[in-house]
Amino acid sequence: MGRKRFQQGCIFRAGSKKKVWRARWRVDVLDAEGNMRRVQRHVTLGSVAEIPSRTAARERLAVLMAEDGNRGPKVDITFEELATRWQQNILPTLKPPTANYYRKLIAAHLLPVFSGMKLSEIGRYEVQQFLTGRSRRYTRNSLRGMRVALGRLLGWAAECGWVEENVCRGTLLPRGIPGRTRARLSEQDVERLAAALKEPYRTLILFLAITGARISEALGLRFSDLGKEGLLLERRIYAGQVDKVKTDSSERCLPVPDLVRALLLSLRNGSGDGWIFRTHAGTPLIPGNALRRHVKPAAKRLGIPLCGWHDLRHALASWASERGWSPKLTASILGHSDVRTTLQIYTHTTEAGARRAMEEIAQSLLRNTELFHDVPRLAHSADQPAVGNVN
Repeated sequence: MGRKRFQQGCIFRAGSKKKVWRARWRVDVLDAEGNMRRVQRHVTLGSVAEIPSRTAARERLAVLMAEDGNRGPKVDITFEELATRWQQNILPTLKPPTANYYRKLIAAHLLPVFSGMKLSEIGRYEVQQFLTGRSRRYTRNSLRGMRVALGRLLGWAAECGWVEENVCRGTLLPRGIPGRTRARLSEQDVERLAAALKEPYRTLILFLAITGARISEALGLRFSDLGKEGLLLERRIYAGQVDKVKTDSSERCLPVPDLVRALLLSLRNGSGDGWIFRTHAGTPLIPGNALRRHVKPAAKRLGIPLCGWHDLRHALASWASERGWSPKLTASILGHSDVRTTLQIYTHTTEAGARRAMEEIAQSLLRNTELFHDVPRLAHSADQPAVGNVN
């Protein structure tokens, strides 16, 4: 154990707009090799509005120091060491796409900021500052991913006893910059786009729009998956690797209509049990190449605002909602485990759908034309250009 020291710590005010009380003191820690040393602890005690005097701030600091001293020495490693250990021990337990997602977030966003910091130097203030700084360049969804990744690492550190708590908990998520607006495709858009493409891209577009399947699931289909009961979705191809589908609820059997079955079988051409959507060499299509070289150029020529493959999945969810399908039915077709995902993320309203809904209400309320004898005249005058000002 380190030798006993009596200290009062240091407090000071910080912040340009919102003034806060910050504090520093030293504490005994164990490094990764088990050697004892002293490090500085930095914390935010609270705002000046909450703690009006230096005396009150010092009293709060004394309580924190007493609690910290009673816990005994802690292991103190750098964030970079934590990231290395987490990737060595936890990433292998995750699915390859998920592991790759976290690996990219750690390398691109977390290590450049926290790499040289000790875990004891990372508090809720530092995490919030990190998220707020990133919010000037990234969307809210991107910020959420950063917070989740950082929380996974610090949560594991807490489970290992290297820190007292996961300081990511309770941090607020900034709004971020506006994200990309998902294209709201109409059925006519999909029909026109499919007609402008050659096979197998034409059938692929129609298949994704009718079934709502993920592009990775579609490219993982073999002709043997097309059985009498329907089409079995049990594998996917992600980053060139064959894998199981995303979740347990994603494994499903779709009752494919006869026309869709005929379209799929038309791509067979004596290939036996090969990949349904494949290149001339018989290998599965590469989604990025297919989108960049064939689908997006055709969409651009037609003036269709297509962002990516997932637009077709969102389109089916929106069409289903306008047709009055139950959310549970739509979720089962899309392979969602939670209906809220279908409703909150995938279902969008369209102008045509809103117009039809309002037309139905208008026809119902205005069916008695005797009560509204001026409606035809007003409707006719509304189509005429306005002349002068009416007082």
